[in-house]
Amino acid sequence: MSNKNAPAATGAQDQQAGGSGSTVATEDPVAVCRAKLTRTIGGGQVWLLVVRRCPHCRRPHTHGGGSGDEPFYGHRTAHCTTVRPGGGYWLQPTEETR
Repeated sequence: MSNKNAPAATGAQDQQAGGSGSTVATEDPVAVCRAKLTRTIGGGQVWLLVVRRCPHCRRPHTHGGGSGDEPFYGHRTAHCTTVRPGGGYWLQPTEETR
């Protein structure tokens, strides 16, 4: 599976394997995040994607980014309650720390 990032300025929608382009609303904003590779209790590694400032509530949030060689960005549902149900943002990387 390839990394999916925010739709281009053309308004294209994110489509994941077997998913529909209408699954995710393109009007959701972009949230800048930092990827951090972290060890799990079992000794594996997973990516954590840290949003320092949510575009909805202005607070920090953390999302899972998968366990592959590279983090998976794409669309996430916001963790705050100030957003319409199912609302969220597109994750855009700033820097990656291993």
